[in-house]
Amino acid sequence: MLCINGIHRISNQYRGYFPSSVNGKEGLDLSSPYMNSEHELVKKGDPLHELNQYPMHGVLTQYWDEMWRISLELLRAVARTFDLDASHFDKLLDDRAFGGAGTLSTFRLNYYPQLGNQTPVSIGADDGEPLSCEEHYDGCVLTILYQHKVGGLQIQSENRTWVDVPVVPYALVVNTGKCLERWTNGCLRAVKHRVKLLKEERLSIPFFLEASYSTPIVPLPTAGGAPKYDPIIYGPYIIENNSKFKEYQRDDDKSS
Repeated sequence: MLCINGIHRISNQYRGYFPSSVNGKEGLDLSSPYMNSEHELVKKGDPLHELNQYPMHGVLTQYWDEMWRISLELLRAVARTFDLDASHFDKLLDDRAFGGAGTLSTFRLNYYPQLGNQTPVSIGADDGEPLSCEEHYDGCVLTILYQHKVGGLQIQSENRTWVDVPVVPYALVVNTGKCLERWTNGCLRAVKHRVKLLKEERLSIPFFLEASYSTPIVPLPTAGGAPKYDPIIYGPYIIENNSKFKEYQRDDDKSS
């Protein structure tokens, strides 16, 4: 469905296509449609600030714009909650151009094909549930997810039970990432989640709000209490965080 001839045979580390042979689902990762070869971060060769190999057009660009707008509105609400100027996170994201071009924010199209006797990607640690996406936390700032018709997403509650996230027409699921947890000194905690192995064809569209590669992630001074997290730089942190996912372990030989 998402397979485009040769699109995964590229040098990008963070963008592009990964086939279903990697982890049972096909995916296409895209960066801001406003990133171009003249952007200062591309010229500098900043790691992970890459151009899309398959440019966005029409409805995809419109969708990106809406996700970016919603993300900033959510972060402005968070900033006000912590008695900060509403634009506090705008500056922390280090956005140097309209539409998130200065960040590592990622728009992904996930396609889970209809299954026969598919081998699970992993098994639930506590309940043995077969999974098509392993139990994990998102490392980004926020994730905004659209589920199309078929669910399967589960989140872990405080008592460690797994709860189905229902598919609600025209609704979006918002998940706090580990980066925002660190910024808020643990006040807004990232939620562990996973996807059950289903027989039905499934499509999901997550938008991962991310900082720039060089953005420092330090607990907010107004979050209260002693800092629970050491300062980090977003880029090296997200590379290490994502290294455990199979789609980021791909190379040209294994992808073809």
